[in-house]
Amino acid sequence: MVYRIWLPFLFVAVQVTACCLTGLFFKSVKYAPSPLPQHVACLPVSGASDLATAIFGLLMANETVVLLAMMYLGLKKHRRIRSPLITIFYRDGVVFFLALAGTSIVNIVLLLSLPPTANTMFVM
Repeated sequence: MVYRIWLPFLFVAVQVTACCLTGLFFKSVKYAPSPLPQHVACLPVSGASDLATAIFGLLMANETVVLLAMMYLGLKKHRRIRSPLITIFYRDGVVFFLALAGTSIVNIVLLLSLPPTANTMFVM
């Protein structure tokens, strides 16, 4: 019952925070005139990659909390049920959340390891 209140609150809190951080990130982007103005009006030159790192970190933390809640509920409510459908559901759910966390980790590592001259890769 508490999950019906807690999970929507978590969703709204994470989404509002991620949108605010994204807005701050886009506000930090510096632009330069394009060498091909007929195709592209301007090019992003730099941006605050620490804000992008914070966004991916926030999303990874949210994914981890949801995974732990799913595993807790799975063990609490479906521990004794030996249905293949329940097994597939939880196994695939764990794999899905691990894949999401993996992509967030890769994004965070890339953002932290980029030299300042390569920041434009993540500005677009």
